[in-house]
Amino acid sequence: MIPTTGRILETCLYGRPVVPAARYCSKVHSAAPVHLMSKFDIPIAPAKNQTMNVSLPEQMEEFVRQKVAAGDYETASEVVREGLRLLKQRDDLWKAEVRSKIELGMDSIRAGRTIPAQQVKAEMAAFKKKWKKNRSLK
Repeated sequence: MIPTTGRILETCLYGRPVVPAARYCSKVHSAAPVHLMSKFDIPIAPAKNQTMNVSLPEQMEEFVRQKVAAGDYETASEVVREGLRLLKQRDDLWKAEVRSKIELGMDSIRAGRTIPAQQVKAEMAAFKKKWKKNRSLK
């Protein structure tokens, strides 16, 4: 059993105990790793070579089968790994773009190029109103 100051809530995908950070006792050492449930918990990497089953909608499953049948990939796992690699690549690119935009904004602030708060509020209110209107059309 994993030592905690509270009870173990559930078992995660890898069959290991899941303990909220507030109940994790960092003073007690254990050989068994503890997997946690949210970004506020203490992260611990899962064991290597674990099997994960994933449910796919019928259309995605058919797409995976077509990729394997066409010879583009040898297994369904290869198709999924490639998809996840591309998703990670997209996420990394998005993060780099956001960091770049933040840096540009900070440079503008340092250079004294700012917009009055009232103007920002008015522009945001107009944007939100337009966004809500467009969203209701879909």
